[in-house]
Amino acid sequence: MKHILIIFSIFLLQGCFPKQSPEVYVPSGEKCYVVVESTMEFDLSLLSNISISLISKYLRKVEHIPVSGISTDSCQYQILVSKKDDTTFVTFNGEGLNSFGDSKLSGPDGFQQSILKSLYMSLEDKRDIICQDYGTLLEKCKEVIKKQSGILYGSVGNSKWDEGGEWKWYKNDNDNRYGRYKGEIEDDLPNGKGIVKTTTGITYLGEFKDGLPNGKGITIYPDGETYTGEYMKGIRNGQITHTFPSGQKYEGELKDGVYHGKGTYTFPDGESYVGEFKDGKENGKGTYTFSSGKKYVGEFKDGLPNGLGTYINTNGGKYVGEFKDGNGHGQGTYINTNGGKYVGEFKDGVPNGQGKVTFPDGENYVGEFKDDKIWTGIFHTNDGIITEKIMNGKSIEQ
Repeated sequence: MKHILIIFSIFLLQGCFPKQSPEVYVPSGEKCYVVVESTMEFDLSLLSNISISLISKYLRKVEHIPVSGISTDSCQYQILVSKKDDTTFVTFNGEGLNSFGDSKLSGPDGFQQSILKSLYMSLEDKRDIICQDYGTLLEKCKEVIKKQSGILYGSVGNSKWDEGGEWKWYKNDNDNRYGRYKGEIEDDLPNGKGIVKTTTGITYLGEFKDGLPNGKGITIYPDGETYTGEYMKGIRNGQITHTFPSGQKYEGELKDGVYHGKGTYTFPDGESYVGEFKDGKENGKGTYTFSSGKKYVGEFKDGLPNGLGTYINTNGGKYVGEFKDGNGHGQGTYINTNGGKYVGEFKDGVPNGQGKVTFPDGENYVGEFKDDKIWTGIFHTNDGIITEKIMNGKSIEQ
């Protein structure tokens, strides 16, 4: 059986595409206006000025309604302000915008906060800018302000990154740092989605938490080896797909960086193992299929058949029984294609010990075998008549 290479190093390409807000379509050159209505005693002129300033800054240029008025089909942004108890409510309706906001603040401050909440909800691609300008007024901006995009440089102590070394991140590239990170940053550490490229040519693209790969990601090595799957605190854990330049592939579960759980390992020539892994090797129940057509179904230990199993040869011969270190060993039954059958003890893949051979014509031998040879026993006809006795591998007179 081929030896499956289990030990492999780290990291990972998962595309990240930011959501886009709905496009605001207004014919080129057409003016848009703001209409503010209030059920409370607000200065409508002040509310209108605040609305025009914010909409023009984050959405598109708008104006006051002229004294001469506008047509009913003109581009308009209608804003309705109301208040219930101590909460100000603003509803917003217009081209590319249909939302609402609320505020516990009083007076114009409450109106401004409400309209900012409404803009924040509708304009997903403008949230960073809104938060940079008015982050203190919006609770939702805390995470946006906290998590920024940028570049960090990493160094690793104790050992290389792909050997589990401890990472430290810096804002500069002094001392030729080992890796360069570009992506989301929180508390001066990679947090969120990003990409790392190391000086050794390894690329990791995926999710980070507290400076370590955490979540889904893809690692690409210089020779083309790839790992696609899940990380937990910088260590590979969960479902993965691991491909090699040679064409070998593993798909399945991983624990602490090694194959562990259910998985499938395939070779370019068609050979495959489907079953359980433990500590990086085939352990438990599984099926190994050879490119020649031979197949083993049963128990494995440390990468080899061990325990109970069934081995089927390409010519139809079949062994069912105990295995040890990849060979039939212990009690078993072998049936060949011509109808012959052996039931008894095996050692290192051949009959050894007490057993019985039954031949296609019904004749049988019962006795001891030694290294696949008849050793000491008796031949019988189908009717039970003794035909020959064997002692130490030689026939003796009756």
